[in-house]
Amino acid sequence: CGPNYKCSQEISLRVLNWIFALYYYKSSPLLTESCFQKIINSIYWQIKHVYGNINFSRIAVRNNHAITETLTLYIVGLLFPWFPDAKLWKSKGKKWFEKEIEYQIAEDGTYLQFSMNYHRVVIQLLTWGIALAQRNGECFSEHVYQRAYQSVNFLYQCQELSNGYLPNYGSNDGALFFKLNDSDYRDYRPQLDALHYLLTGENLYDDVYEDRGWYANNRNCIHAEFAPLKPKIGCISFDVGGYYLIREQDTLTFIRCGKYKDRPAHADNLHMDVWYKGENMPLWIHYGSLVVSEPVEKEKYVIKKFDFEKGEYQIFTEYKTYLFNGAEYEVENGYFILPKPKEDKPIYQPNDAELAIMEMQADMYEQQEQSNLTLMESLTDLYETMMGGN
Repeated sequence: CGPNYKCSQEISLRVLNWIFALYYYKSSPLLTESCFQKIINSIYWQIKHVYGNINFSRIAVRNNHAITETLTLYIVGLLFPWFPDAKLWKSKGKKWFEKEIEYQIAEDGTYLQFSMNYHRVVIQLLTWGIALAQRNGECFSEHVYQRAYQSVNFLYQCQELSNGYLPNYGSNDGALFFKLNDSDYRDYRPQLDALHYLLTGENLYDDVYEDRGWYANNRNCIHAEFAPLKPKIGCISFDVGGYYLIREQDTLTFIRCGKYKDRPAHADNLHMDVWYKGENMPLWIHYGSLVVSEPVEKEKYVIKKFDFEKGEYQIFTEYKTYLFNGAEYEVENGYFILPKPKEDKPIYQPNDAELAIMEMQADMYEQQEQSNLTLMESLTDLYETMMGGN
């Protein structure tokens, strides 16, 4: 068991990757009938759990988790029509997915989680949904395609085009659900190109990236109703989200200046990124500090001072002591050494009686959690009935 088998988003992502693997290995002699049936049976019960707990992400969380789970319900219902609940999962999943896209992505393409990386998560999910719907002769509401196109435009305009990087703005937990290329993690070009190609039928960059081949390997799955995007020069505004840029020949300046309607995560107003000839300027100017310390070995640091004549940081040897993380260290020839950290104390190991109490508490918590989710689902059904929904 464990969190990866209770979190509905974790389950949904596992199932999507399993579906991808089934498609890839569909002709392999190692994919026997018994192996296939075992996988299919597991997919059914995993998605049954997702559907049974969907109101948690739709009501309590309502971020990329909700988009992931509702899309997975639609995809599983679409691709496995013989499942007993397939028709219900497909119709509800599609309806909820369309609602989440409209709610979470603004008209100008900005995203309610205020994070470039979480926005890329949604880009990949939109690519999955649009490609599979198109292949199977289906389509979403028009606003899904509009918000997808505007999402690509927002991230593309914020991008340093020489390397594909975006400002490392907002929460970033390393999420990249579908790694279909060997590009750097910070390079957003493969994911943006794949969705752009589905929507326009045209290249977004001079290079062609592998991702698009997995989603759009025939013209039948290309929507192709939008104009190809081009980088804008000068001042660029995304007023709904509160993002502003200036792009010139060698520079890109990004600043966040907005107000919060949803999900303020941290004090990020006036976050600024400056890029010059493909390099992020804070790497050079250390956020304006004249004197800085940099690690050279595990516990050894060097002190540097900015030399205005040379335009770079040079080793500074005049300090005898240096204040670092609230402690003062002796400096010798521009270097100081941190003391080795104390060894951690041995981890406490509970005895059998304590383990039994912990297991009993975990069972009680699980029962209470299920009761809460059941109550939440009942309240949601009542709300939708009162509002005239189904």
